[in-house]
Amino acid sequence: DSYMSLAEDDIIPKAHKVSYIKRLKSKIAALPVDAKGVPLTDDSEGEGGDDTMGSRGSYTAATVGVAAALKATDMVVGGQCTNVFCATRPPGHHAGRELRPMKAISNGFCLLNAAACAAIFATTPQSEGGLGLKRVCVIDFDVH
Repeated sequence: DSYMSLAEDDIIPKAHKVSYIKRLKSKIAALPVDAKGVPLTDDSEGEGGDDTMGSRGSYTAATVGVAAALKATDMVVGGQCTNVFCATRPPGHHAGRELRPMKAISNGFCLLNAAACAAIFATTPQSEGGLGLKRVCVIDFDVH
C-alpha cells in the first residue's frame, strides 16, 4: 500500500530519530518468533520499560497505525470525509522523537507517534509529497 511506503520511507524518519527507529527494529528482530510481552523501550533511567511490551509484529503494527493516520488525514484534507477516527494499537501519543521523550519514565505503551506523523504529513509541502497545510492542531484526550 502506498501509505505504508509513505509512512516507513518518508514520514516516520521525520517524526523519530533514525537511531530510535534502528534500535526498536533491531530489538524486535532479535526476539524469538513466539515471543510475546517483551519490553521494547527503556525507562528514563535505562532500567527496562515493562509498560511498553511487544512482539515481533509490534513495529509492523505501529507502522500500519501511522499509515492509517496518513490515509485518514489525506481523506479529510481531500474532502472525502469530514472527520476520522483511527482505532489502532499500539497507541502512539507518548512516543517522542527519541527513546526518552520529555525525560518521561516510560513511553506509555507507545512505539511510533501516529498523530505527530499525520501532522508532519499534513504540513509537508505538496512539492515534497505532503498535503501543504500551513498549520494543524492536535488535541490529545489522554484520559485513563
